[in-house]
Amino acid sequence: MVIIECIQRMEKATLLFYNTHLFLDLDPATRQIVDDEERTQAIVQTITERRPAVAGLCEVWADARAERVLEGLREHYPSHFRPTTRRGFRMSSGLLLVSRWPVAHADFTPYYEEDDAVHRADMGFVTAEIARPDEGTLACRLVVTHNQATFDNDVARYAVIRERNMTKILERIESTPTDGVPWIITGDLNVIAETEGRPTEEYCRLHERLGVHGLLDMYRALHPDPEDHVAHRGLTYDGATNPLLEAFDGAEMARSRERLDYFYVSESLREGWEQCAIEDQAYTYARPAGGRWPASDHYPLEATLRL
Repeated sequence: MVIIECIQRMEKATLLFYNTHLFLDLDPATRQIVDDEERTQAIVQTITERRPAVAGLCEVWADARAERVLEGLREHYPSHFRPTTRRGFRMSSGLLLVSRWPVAHADFTPYYEEDDAVHRADMGFVTAEIARPDEGTLACRLVVTHNQATFDNDVARYAVIRERNMTKILERIESTPTDGVPWIITGDLNVIAETEGRPTEEYCRLHERLGVHGLLDMYRALHPDPEDHVAHRGLTYDGATNPLLEAFDGAEMARSRERLDYFYVSESLREGWEQCAIEDQAYTYARPAGGRWPASDHYPLEATLRL
């Protein structure tokens, strides 16, 4: 997930969040590796071609894989941040931020959830200050995060962990001096937004908590009728259209149809919103076995707005 806090300025910018699911360079025997080299190349190429101002990525797990991504983007994205701290034999957070605008400051806040069933990754969020390329003045404060997933269908247990994840992010917002700079939150929050067109209880709690801080779900605000408009359900994790879900996790996951990835944006920026789109066709790769597939099991989310 990414949080960007931006001062008002009428300049159009496109922001990207993408869960890339890149496991290569970790355990070569894991089922989670499917065409990772080809997918990495496609992700780097497409970001370069589409040129979002800022991109927040998650699940870029291995150091070598992250370096491949950075190497491919460095010419066009001179500013970047990747937390590398980890405990014991855990994986890193998997988070990566790249920006065409200067990054004045960036840091990482770990969640340190000891009851996380995975016990493999140091999950948390990045907070970064983005400076204007022309003036050098502060343009944005950005947080990138990837929150706890649900395992063994135990939604209640993991919803509590996700709420603690969000509490840490909100504590960071609350501890930042009020200076009129609006916030944008984006990332894989692992909260299912709707089922059969109706908001889930967990999503309602999330929406209320962020709403107290003046943050709105940008996609749903621009596309308010998920039940009536199938094209605007906003599914970012969709086994019906994305074969990588089954390739990674089997037939059961192929039945998943969920909106898990978000942009929450300060209400003060509302009039400058242009679009928030699921880019399910833009980020694809040519399979060695033939045909084209999406470049990850999640679809990327792009938000265009005036800052």
